[in-house]
Amino acid sequence: MSDHQQKQEATGSRNQIILAVISVVGVLGGSLFANWDKIHPSSSKTPLTNSDKVIHSSSTEVPAGNYLLTCPNRSVKDDILTASCYNLENKLQESSLANPKRCIFGIENSKGTLVCREDR
Repeated sequence: MSDHQQKQEATGSRNQIILAVISVVGVLGGSLFANWDKIHPSSSKTPLTNSDKVIHSSSTEVPAGNYLLTCPNRSVKDDILTASCYNLENKLQESSLANPKRCIFGIENSKGTLVCREDR
């Protein structure tokens, strides 16, 4: 094998390694970009501090549920849970849920609307 052929093979192998590294970095970067909101949630959303217990708000107990992450300004009055919930456009919209105690699996924010969570 000549020196020229050996240099071409070495260059070809090096190019394959560089391409593989670029591909891995691209996949990792794309995953990071796609999940950025999960890694660094918006500071405008109310963080969940106690998901398994009842949160107290204006002297009335607010039921537990994952809606606490995305529905600030929560209150219960006359057995109606009311909250401002983030929708798919990341804008707040008012939502209410009558008789929230019936939601035995908790309550969730579904596209800006409070709903009873179904068993999953």
